[in-house]
Amino acid sequence: MGMTQSSHTPVAEVIASAPVVVFAASWCPFCKSAKDALKEAGIEFKDVEVTDAQKAELKAWTGKTSVPQVFVKGQFIGGCNDGGLGGTVPLLKSGKLQEMLK
Repeated sequence: MGMTQSSHTPVAEVIASAPVVVFAASWCPFCKSAKDALKEAGIEFKDVEVTDAQKAELKAWTGKTSVPQVFVKGQFIGGCNDGGLGGTVPLLKSGKLQEMLK
């Protein structure tokens, strides 16, 4: 299937590969908070250490290069506390994220 050496996976492919995808950076405290909130809620997610190439692609999708960028069923729901549909933590608190996964 083409070039397997390339570590770059297109963002669209990554987002399609799991119901919940978190593009994050290991050094980022907001990324950790978003992931911890998902874990606490018992929601499994694909944790993606974002590459520069993916950041550029994400900018085209969401207008943002900042992380975390969280997608649920292909929809950008925001970062940790805001953006997108409202952000991971607020959407978990309101139950909206859980609804999206039903």
